[in-house]
Amino acid sequence: MNISSIKAFLFKTYIYGATFLTILFIILKCHFKITIFDKFLYIPKESQETNNLMYFILFHVVFYFILGMIFKHDDLWIQILQTIFVEFALLYGEKCTIQNANYQSAIVSIFVGMISYILGGWFITILFT
Repeated sequence: MNISSIKAFLFKTYIYGATFLTILFIILKCHFKITIFDKFLYIPKESQETNNLMYFILFHVVFYFILGMIFKHDDLWIQILQTIFVEFALLYGEKCTIQNANYQSAIVSIFVGMISYILGGWFITILFT
């Protein structure tokens, strides 16, 4: 088994795993009222919650940057589609309804995540070439 087949396996595992965990998160939040992960996944509404905003941004930047370093720009379109699916599923999970949803949160999450992913892939490519 070579490195590229291991990376392909890990990428597929990540894509399916993230989708599964997103669905599990929505079930835990909407049916069992477990909200411990909210500060990492949602932009706070109140301006005095700057710590939560920093958690939100740092979580997305670090997480997607590391993913970009691991997978580089392989299957970038699948990553983009998966991120859009996950973020809009999380948008539903924010209030467990789509009514009055905070679309800005999902769009910011997608934008920050994808920029970080691309920069992580670019960084590792420059580092090893």
